[in-house]
Formats: sequence, C-alpha cells, structure tokens
Amino acid sequence: PHVGRIAIHDLAIRDVTKMMATLIDNGLSPRYVAEIRGVLRAALNYAIGEERVERNVAEKARPPRIERTEQKALTADQVRSLFAALDGERLRPLIITVTSLGLRRGEAMALRWEDVDLDGATVTIRRTGKRIAGEYVEGAPKSEKSRRSISLPSPVVAVLRQQRVALAEERLKAGPMWTDEDRVFPAENGGPLGATSIRKALDRSLQKANLPRIRIHDLRHSAASVAIMAGASLRDVQEMLGHSSYALTADL
Repeated sequence: PHVGRIAIHDLAIRDVTKMMATLIDNGLSPRYVAEIRGVLRAALNYAIGEERVERNVAEKARPPRIERTEQKALTADQVRSLFAALDGERLRPLIITVTSLGLRRGEAMALRWEDVDLDGATVTIRRTGKRIAGEYVEGAPKSEKSRRSISLPSPVVAVLRQQRVALAEERLKAGPMWTDEDRVFPAENGGPLGATSIRKALDRSLQKANLPRIRIHDLRHSAASVAIMAGASLRDVQEMLGHSSYALTADL
C-alpha cells in the first residue's frame, strides 16, 4: 500500500526508503521490514526480466539495520528441569521433541505422522508452517539442507508413542469437531497449532521450573549446545539443525 500507486517505471529509491521508514515507525521490526524489502526486490527483478524496468531500486535502497540478538541456550541440567516441569502440559511432547532434535517451530507445527518412523526411529522434515495475517500456511523448508531426516533418541520415540495414544483419545472425545490432518502436534481440534499456544506452554513450564524465560527458538540452540557438550561434531549438529552451511553452525 505504500508504493502500490506508483507506476513501476516511476518508482525511486527514495520511495522504497520512505516505505521502510514508515513501516518501522508503525512498529514493525527491522528484520520484518527487511523481508518486505526482499519481496519487493524479487518482484522488481522479475520486472527487469520482463523488460518493464531497467534497474532494481529496492536493491539500491539501504535495508534497515538489524541488531543481532544474543543467542540463549539451556544447559543440560536446565533441560532436565524443564522436562520435569512439563508433566501435565498438553504440549509436553512438542517441547521435548523440539528441544531434543533442534526443530524450528514451524517444522514442528507442520509435522505429520507420515513423516515419523517410530520403528526405524527417524523423522523426516518435509515442510514448515506459519501464520501470516492470522491465516495458517505451509510451504517447503527454509532451504534444501532443511529438508532432512533426523535420528530419534529412544526417549523421544517413547514420548511420540504416548502422543499417538493421547491424540487417539482426543479424537474420540472431539468426535465430528475433530479436524483430521494427521498432525503430530495439533491444536485441540486437530487443526494447526498457533504460535501463541506454544509460547504460553513454554512460559508456564519455564516458570514452574524456575528457569529464565526464553523463546521457543532458543530450544533449538539448546539442542545444539547440549549435543556439542555430549560430544557431537559441528558437522553432526549442522545436519541435525538443517543449517545451509557449516560456517553458519560454527558462527552460531
């Protein structure tokens, strides 16, 4: 809406810069605004290919500065405390799985039972999910490396077997109100979970365990840290997390 009324051949660098400044003034994060710039940049690259414009002004407009946030991770003892505090929490299986395997939140939200081989003790990441303007959408993983198979530790296999039984009971209780989408970690009606539900479950459990508040994404860093402390190589951790490069894993 900030640049949509401008003819594409009249769009200038100053228009893109003003758009980004307005979005930040309206409360959007610099990272989100940078993603919006990226969408516009991709659209203009397409326009160049169609010979509609000769240059990409979004490419030339300086993106907002993104402050790198400090990475937080739980220690092995803190992970144990968190797991103990999860008793009685409906999303216990999700939090244990994410913390054990280093899954992204969207990967856990989109996981289906067809992706899980409990007998072979593996899980395959094929898709990721998120909510955009309140609507849940799914797509391909973040990168080609993100499409991966991960070995399941025996405690996680046990948790997922329990989850399958629990979901069968929930499905019977819900009856026709249940949305059967074969999700491993569904909402109470069988449909996709919301990020808020996951965050609240984690916050409750962290508070119960008397642990500092962290993001669900920090459980991914915790998985990597605990794996390295247990003797895993950085290459093993890269493959587990689905990072696009070894350098990214080493840097984080």
